[in-house]
Amino acid sequence: MGEDVKRRPYDRTRRQAQAEETRRQILTAAQQLFGQQGYAGTTVEQIAAAAGVAVPTIYAIFGNKQRLLAALVRMLVSGSADGRVMSQTPEAEAVLAEPDQRQQLRLFARSMCEVLARLSPILAVVRDAARTDPALAELPRRMGEQRLVMMRGVAQSLAAHGPLRPGVDIEGAAETIWALTNGELYRVLTSEQRWSTARYEQWVADTLIAALLP
Repeated sequence: MGEDVKRRPYDRTRRQAQAEETRRQILTAAQQLFGQQGYAGTTVEQIAAAAGVAVPTIYAIFGNKQRLLAALVRMLVSGSADGRVMSQTPEAEAVLAEPDQRQQLRLFARSMCEVLARLSPILAVVRDAARTDPALAELPRRMGEQRLVMMRGVAQSLAAHGPLRPGVDIEGAAETIWALTNGELYRVLTSEQRWSTARYEQWVADTLIAALLP
């Protein structure tokens, strides 16, 4: 009896780790297949086979393919498969805690560059899925709204650490940050214009500093 009680915390931790690994495997398989075959061309059965899990396991964890795609977007934004949002990541916390406004914007640009490098390849999949699956029609709009909420938090933190440029309020700052870190803009600059990610990061930081700070 006593031995069973001692084992429970360990077993619970191990089961949680196994569940998180299974979730990560499924999301990684979905990312690869969606990128290769598109959303409509990829089945849950194919994802299960690629992830090495049973089909019911995917439905038990995510519910359906639409929620699987939404979970994949969250993973690519946060860099973690555990379902956390970007504002809960160490990188986001470091940005919000940085007291120097210019350094804050440079840290933010670096963080967003990493996010967009992960997320950009799947954005076309999201757009196509929204056109072909009515259940996902609102996903791009919700993503944009959630991104604006996050940028508003960055703008509020920036204003809390010092003055903004005359004529710029928090909402205007949030919209400027939101526009400059748009995934489609990142794709155009890095893919079509052949910018390096380092150049994009420097451009975002310099442009935000010039546009938002005195």
